[in-house]
Amino acid sequence: MNNDKLTYRDLVASYGEDGARYILRSIERMAEIGQREVPVDGQLRLQAVLDLLNDAQPQTKH
Repeated sequence: MNNDKLTYRDLVASYGEDGARYILRSIERMAEIGQREVPVDGQLRLQAVLDLLNDAQPQTKH
């Protein structure tokens, strides 16, 4: 498994600026960022939401 970090630049390179913003907003919605204060910079926003998702505790027991 590859442990390289996803960067906003990767998203832009693969999907263009509009696509990268759409993907970032989708990830933020999935993480339920809501009205929290988020950085303006795309890379900082992406890293913040990925860190939040990585730190989230599972809500269900399997």
